[in-house]
Amino acid sequence: FSLAAAAALASRFGRVTSTHRSPEHNRRVGGVPNSWHLAGRAIDIARAPGVSHGEIAAAFRAAGYHLIESLDEGDHTHLAFGTASAPASTDLRRAAHQNL
Repeated sequence: FSLAAAAALASRFGRVTSTHRSPEHNRRVGGVPNSWHLAGRAIDIARAPGVSHGEIAAAFRAAGYHLIESLDEGDHTHLAFGTASAPASTDLRRAAHQNL
């Protein structure tokens, strides 16, 4: 699993606002104590105008990511990834281009 690859795909749909967090940063932003961000397995995306949470989640699934959390937080999308998430780079590029 590559958080950088997930962030690259996410950037197609808006601005990545959070990936890996330290415990201190997680507390400052009001994250839950068992946040997947602490393990480097979550990403938050402030969606671009006209982009839906469903579009983003579908693109990640199409790219081969195993989502263990897929939350529409109102002003952003939160995704957390299971250990089986390891899409090939060609699949990542294809999914990103299909969903532009």
